[in-house]
Amino acid sequence: LEQGEQVTLLKLIQGLLINSGNDAGVAIAEHLSGSVEQFSVDINDYLQNEIHLTNTQFMNATGLFHPDHVTTASDLAQLTQYAVRNDIFMSIFGMHELPWGGESWNTTIVSHHRILNGEIPVAHITGGKTGYVPQSRYTLATTAKNEHLNLIAITLKGTKYGIYRDTKELVNYAFE
Repeated sequence: LEQGEQVTLLKLIQGLLINSGNDAGVAIAEHLSGSVEQFSVDINDYLQNEIHLTNTQFMNATGLFHPDHVTTASDLAQLTQYAVRNDIFMSIFGMHELPWGGESWNTTIVSHHRILNGEIPVAHITGGKTGYVPQSRYTLATTAKNEHLNLIAITLKGTKYGIYRDTKELVNYAFE
């Protein structure tokens, strides 16, 4: 995003979820709470009081490293379970790519989730989000659904390819 560029909230959320657009995260935080610092206070209050997460504290709107920015696989699964109840969120969470026209560039943003984008085949995948910072290593949230089960798989502190192997094994095991 360019400074002063106006983009819909929906498009910002798409950029944040599909392609880890940190600029979109900052813009969302500033729009909702006036600043990233206040957003951190607001989101932590919401997560604790509305979703009842007990081991999560977000210090920014991007997920980039901060020594006090923490969560657990259990809290991320609970947060994902809450979020996928929203049809708009779920439609974005399942997107592989999205054409993006901005003030300074036009492109197609793509998901880095190798299972979601079809690079690593796993049946019944419905959505996903990747994460990476050197301090926390690779992380992955993935949803899957068949006629009997809705699944959420969370992998944390993994290797670049290990998160996909582990997610594939978890999903296949659960469906078998």
